[in-house]
Amino acid sequence: MGHLIKRSGFTLIEIVVVLIIVGILAAVAWLGLFAQIERNRAQEALTTIEAIRSAVESCGVAQSYNFATCNTYYNVGGNVGIADPSGSKFTYTLAGNNPYAQNTYSITATRSGSGDTIILDRSLASVVCAGTGAYLGITC
Repeated sequence: MGHLIKRSGFTLIEIVVVLIIVGILAAVAWLGLFAQIERNRAQEALTTIEAIRSAVESCGVAQSYNFATCNTYYNVGGNVGIADPSGSKFTYTLAGNNPYAQNTYSITATRSGSGDTIILDRSLASVVCAGTGAYLGITC
């Protein structure tokens, strides 16, 4: 009787299949990491938008909700984030609708380099906050 040769180890095809699976899993994790980084960056904008909103609302209450006089960095009570803070990843703008009509204004945080935005829009009836680009689906 002859001897049976027992081979052990992996074939080239098995190794390639494993490498492909690991590559796909790494790509999915990599994309998830970038999405999480952008969500964390958005938190900076949401915090600053809320500070601006609070200052504008306080100014508006003092002006009978006429935000026309609350449309500059200086009129809303100093450093609340309208001026781009050093090292910030966003630029903030305060604008009015119709222009600066009674009870209306908007605050926009624009991501430096990408143009993606988070916009808080206050109208007579409601406050709507939404994102574009990487911030689509974000709410305040």
